[in-house]
Amino acid sequence: MNNEKLLEKLKELSQYAYVPYSNFRVVAFFENQGDQNFYGVNIENASYPNTMCAERVAIHSAINNNVNIANIKKIHIFSPDSKDYLSPCGGCRQTISEHIKNDCDVIMYNNKGESIRKKFSKIFPLAIDQKNIKGAKK
Repeated sequence: MNNEKLLEKLKELSQYAYVPYSNFRVVAFFENQGDQNFYGVNIENASYPNTMCAERVAIHSAINNNVNIANIKKIHIFSPDSKDYLSPCGGCRQTISEHIKNDCDVIMYNNKGESIRKKFSKIFPLAIDQKNIKGAKK
């Protein structure tokens, strides 16, 4: 998908966000190998801790729909409501780290469609992973 078409798709998908409290729409679009691309939008809740970010909605939805997410190539994060480049929050970074390779590109957009690109390892260098939970190897 070329950049112009991708940006139009991101704008279209952002309209599905459920944001009655903040009016701040976010879409996360994951490019996977083949035709297994998937996305999520943020979903707010009056009980704020129950709000879900677009990135986690995308990953959970993909897993729930039996999408093989082992080969994510790029993650696009966009909000038509943000003047700044939009990056994943800490909780989303941890969730993303569970499912992607560190060399995955994260493309963060502002509402003008301008973007910056970073390797995931640069925006989240010290993720907690299985070896941390199981303890150090002897």
